[in-house]
Amino acid sequence: IRDTNIHYCSGSGNVVYNNVEVEIRAVDQKSAHTLTHYPDFDYTNTPKLLDYANGDVFLTYTSFIPTSGRYRLYNDGRRLYNLVNELYINSSDKVGNGKVLIRRKSVGEVDWPNWNYYDLSTVNSYYEATHFTVGEYVTIVIIYEIREYPNVFKYHHLRLNYAFIVSAA
Repeated sequence: IRDTNIHYCSGSGNVVYNNVEVEIRAVDQKSAHTLTHYPDFDYTNTPKLLDYANGDVFLTYTSFIPTSGRYRLYNDGRRLYNLVNELYINSSDKVGNGKVLIRRKSVGEVDWPNWNYYDLSTVNSYYEATHFTVGEYVTIVIIYEIREYPNVFKYHHLRLNYAFIVSAA
């Protein structure tokens, strides 16, 4: 989030799908890309229109989430086993200051594996969360909570959905 306002395209319950002011950029062997956000991602299927990467992909996660101002990062107390069904993770860890959820499978595989997850603040230090190789489908979901001040009980739970195929260069 690059300014002090929440920009959102749609909501579902208390989850805001933010695809205006948050983006993921990836660099493959040919160029840099901005990954497409999928606001209504169906986690049981592979998306119909995926971003294609050319050669191995190296992601860098950079957080511009404000920690002060009208909208600020809030320490989310929800536990990972208590998220929506399609993001279920058998863990009592809390969302805290944000998590990056990642699933990857080979192009020939049918079923998605379980989610791996990383703290948003430390995700860049994990090789498996930043490097993806030719022949993989990759799904990335970033979740965190924003509190709106001065409203006492106004919170926004953000979920950002990304998916891409790593193809040969």
